Amino acid sequence: MKKKTVYLSVAFIFACLLLCAAAFGAVCDFTAHAENAGGGIYARFGDVTAVYCDESGFAVADENGFYFYKNGTDKVEIPELAGAVALLGDKEARFAVKGGKVYAYTVDAPESGAFAPQSIIGDESFMVSFAAMGDGAIYCASKTEIRKYGVSGERDSAFSSPELGGKNIVGLAAANGKVYYSVNKNKSYSDIYETGGTLLATVRSDGAIAGGGSSVYSILRGGRVAVVGFDGESAINDNDYAVAIYADKNGALCYATDIGEILRLDGSSGAETVLAASESSRDGYYSQPSYAVARMGKLVICDTLNDRIAVLGSGDRSVRSVKISGGKEVLSVHDGTYRELPRPTAAHIDNCGNIYVAYAARKIAVFDSELQGYATYSCPSDASGKITALTGDNRNNVYALVGGVVYKITTSGGEAAFTRVFDGADTIAFAAGGDKMYYSSGSVVYSVPLEKIGDGSAAASVAFTAPGRVSAVAVDRAGNVFCAAASGSGTDIIRHDSEGDAVIYTAPSDNAAISISLTQSGGASYGDVVVADGGNSKIVVIDGSEVGVNLSVGATPEVRPYDREGIVRRTINACSVYGTPNETDAISHVGADAEILAAKYDVDGFPDYSYVYYEDKITAKLVRGFVFKSNLSEPADYAEPPAETGYVYGDGSTLYDMPSISADPVIKNIPKNTHLKLLPFTDYTSSGTRWYRVVTDDDNASYGYIPVSAVSVRGFVPDGARPQYNAVIKSYNGSVGAKTYSLNADGSYSEIEQSFLLTGTKVEVVGAFDTSEKYTQIKYFDDRLGTCSCYVETVYIDYNNVSVVQIMAIIIAVITAILLVLLLVRIYMKKRKI
Repeated sequence: MKKKTVYLSVAFIFACLLLCAAAFGAVCDFTAHAENAGGGIYARFGDVTAVYCDESGFAVADENGFYFYKNGTDKVEIPELAGAVALLGDKEARFAVKGGKVYAYTVDAPESGAFAPQSIIGDESFMVSFAAMGDGAIYCASKTEIRKYGVSGERDSAFSSPELGGKNIVGLAAANGKVYYSVNKNKSYSDIYETGGTLLATVRSDGAIAGGGSSVYSILRGGRVAVVGFDGESAINDNDYAVAIYADKNGALCYATDIGEILRLDGSSGAETVLAASESSRDGYYSQPSYAVARMGKLVICDTLNDRIAVLGSGDRSVRSVKISGGKEVLSVHDGTYRELPRPTAAHIDNCGNIYVAYAARKIAVFDSELQGYATYSCPSDASGKITALTGDNRNNVYALVGGVVYKITTSGGEAAFTRVFDGADTIAFAAGGDKMYYSSGSVVYSVPLEKIGDGSAAASVAFTAPGRVSAVAVDRAGNVFCAAASGSGTDIIRHDSEGDAVIYTAPSDNAAISISLTQSGGASYGDVVVADGGNSKIVVIDGSEVGVNLSVGATPEVRPYDREGIVRRTINACSVYGTPNETDAISHVGADAEILAAKYDVDGFPDYSYVYYEDKITAKLVRGFVFKSNLSEPADYAEPPAETGYVYGDGSTLYDMPSISADPVIKNIPKNTHLKLLPFTDYTSSGTRWYRVVTDDDNASYGYIPVSAVSVRGFVPDGARPQYNAVIKSYNGSVGAKTYSLNADGSYSEIEQSFLLTGTKVEVVGAFDTSEKYTQIKYFDDRLGTCSCYVETVYIDYNNVSVVQIMAIIIAVITAILLVLLLVRIYMKKRKI
């Protein structure tokens, strides 16, 4: 007898070890789970009562209905199963527990086209509260009894229900070839038993359990899901509050959270997949987003309750949007990234791509265009209330709506100045193009021209009166007003123009904001209406071409004649060059602090743009187009030219309309010796060519730019008489020639670029040759230039004629000789006493 007891004890311990090992293996599987983000569908559920998943789809029962998603997307609804308390089965046979009965259902359309479930288990004598499937059988439990059935509903009378000791069953599961049930131990804990009577675990739970593969799971108090075993519990989700769980035969776990997320954890790898959600902190989902703005290649979303902004258009995270086109909603996933900020509520993207975000009620973060960093600013104490909107004009000024008051924000040196503009606004936005501000008060939308913003309501005119209170407004270039207006329990998105009003979309919540996309990013195209449906945690993009958004800039504006002053500028920030005044028409990118030619700084009809020339450093080609004026610096200072006039060296030179050899010619093949007047200009070089700004000295007075190398400012005599050679350039200290110089007005000398006289060059010394002078003026003949005049250092001149020194020596010698003769004559006469 003792030996048998020993055998039984060893067997029991061995079984316990096996269960512990299985539980530990499951824990190990789930401790390293990784999120597979963005792959689920958008679906909004009520209070979820049960979940289910298998190889071909997943199911959700909530208080309002029952939904099976075949292949993860195709939805089948079975209203009769709404509020089901348990779902079980596999892809061959699926079941649901509702109203004390077990129903068999199919999601493959029958010939009748209906999906009516069939009751197979349960009646007034045995009210099913829980069910689990294992080893091809269905185990059902009332509060006081457990029974076993076949998949067709026939009872297995050989199965015996365990003794419950007067306690009620609160959960049922099947795993590892065994059946488990749970009963409440006290107010805080529940015991989980095998049907054979062995206690598996005592857990901090109300008793909800599920089983699959070799693992048993429970929802702990506080909402965490845990693997349970003889050694206790191990939570596998830290941040979720689970309300329903299901585990399949392979150990994959599916659970629903209190905010309607449906999640699946793989039984082998522990990898997490989002099957469906509406509100979520997972990648690709949002939690009551307040606002979205699309510009400069990015769609920025204020994901308010997730304490972050989502930026679609760059990054390696999955971020999603829903676009409505042709009456259909299409979900799309895009590259994106996130930046954490507490409670972001409004955003604006300026002409430089900087992202302004209002957060934490009264703060503003300014991210650079690459999201590499940001500065933060706070509202001053005299600006009371919360920041509810941000917008900007075409001069790149930024405005904030704080407690109903509009402020202009100026940042400098890490500080922000808030200048009060006007008050009485519920929401604000500039029209596309930035030349007019629109604001709402109650149900009325007003407009104020940019130049009269300081006058506030005195300069405002009524643009539109909505049927309900306006919570957001957006306006296209044509002045068509789009607004979000309260309508019952929802929000109507209304389009208003001169012909009337039309509701283009209704958000089923009272928390929606809108903007017009000025870029193509994140599922939004240029001109689409972007709706942040906060009440449904959804970003909706409405096809702008279908609702009459007009962002047309019309014909390309006239940019000639070009400016003559202040054309050389630099870029303050990295920016794009556009083929037209349209933000989606980018043709090149310019880095920060790049030299650029503002051919037309002020473009008629487009005060936010300048027309520029830019030499692309990558393609080495001239790019012509439009940039935002706010990206350009002040013009470079102009200096006086090296001379008032100059001559064209030779035939074939070209006068250009801009200082670039790729610019348009003003005059081709300028004749040799054409006289030019040099105008003040900056020291400008492009593609290795320096430029003069000139005007021809003739009746046409043609204005333009010409390479420095094509013009002589050295006073040469065109086609004049050849110099009267009286010297040659010689070598000095081993040199091969001499540099040339020009005489400045102040008496100093400046080296002449690209001018060098080789040893042996014949020259004419102008005037007397004085070896005591450092510089000597000469003339020489150039086959291309004609007779030229300049200065060289005297030591390089081998003078052929008599120099000043030689003349002086001769004069002295002659005078000496004369004096000597006179002296001799006097001596002779004295001796002769003549």
